[in-house]
Amino acid sequence: METSSHKYYDENGNFLGVEGIFRDISGRKRAEGALARSEVTYRTIFENTGTATVLIEENTTISLANAEFERLSGYSRKEIEGKRSWTEFVAKEDLDQMLDQHRLRRVRQESALRHYEFRFITKSGTIRKIFLTIDLIPGTKRSVASLMDITGRNREQ
Repeated sequence: METSSHKYYDENGNFLGVEGIFRDISGRKRAEGALARSEVTYRTIFENTGTATVLIEENTTISLANAEFERLSGYSRKEIEGKRSWTEFVAKEDLDQMLDQHRLRRVRQESALRHYEFRFITKSGTIRKIFLTIDLIPGTKRSVASLMDITGRNREQ
């Protein structure tokens, strides 16, 4: 409970009373607790999907990467988050098509591809074949992207 009060005294210093505003904030505290639990739930899901996952800003910056993306790319989160564009991980031959999809997703989301393949460049320069699943987070211009490494699949079949 939040309070704002003022005490009143007479000229002899005798207490006369108090005037105040009292506000019940228990609902807000419950909402804050629910939000914190929700954040823990979604962060746990993000970290444990089993695939490399990133959040991408409208300007192409990767704002959040999970441990699987670190493993796939060869970069640490400190090297990625807020510092690198997803375009740095795309083979030159695939970049224009992917940038077109990135823009289209923000203008006419329903027309943009949600699933496609591209060539991914790791920190060491290795090329990996990736199956991408990507879409906007509702109400934002941010994307969530899941990258599945399918490099060895064609040779195994």
